[in-house]
Amino acid sequence: MNRWVAVSTVAGFLALTVGSLTGWSGFAGQFDPTYRAISGLTVAGLIAGQWALTLGRTVFERTGRSWDRWVQVHHLIGLALPLAVWAHSPRFGYGLLAALPLALFGSAWCGTRLSAGQQRWLPWHVGLAGLTAAMTLVHLYMVVAYN
Repeated sequence: MNRWVAVSTVAGFLALTVGSLTGWSGFAGQFDPTYRAISGLTVAGLIAGQWALTLGRTVFERTGRSWDRWVQVHHLIGLALPLAVWAHSPRFGYGLLAALPLALFGSAWCGTRLSAGQQRWLPWHVGLAGLTAAMTLVHLYMVVAYN
């Protein structure tokens, strides 16, 4: 599964890069405010789901329950997130809107390294995921406050 998350992450990053370099404006309707709101809430929901699973993991481990089946759900969300980001916006923005997808892709990439037994990537994965969550909240606030 991690290989497919890595492929999805690289594909999402490359799609945004190509969209940014070529000035591609996305598919029809991608900049409709309703579509942007729905796709943005989908991305935010997937990020919140990842954090809910992460926080749930500490509860599962304290009760002695197995976390293994939820790891697959965590990986599936990781697989969907880069595609959801691309569906929300076909290219990198400026400032926060460039840093946000880069942090998300960085976190996903570092997460794919964890299953290979390379635990040294865990602080990067969690740190970038935290940064992604924080920037997502700022982005949501900015969208609500300025629209």
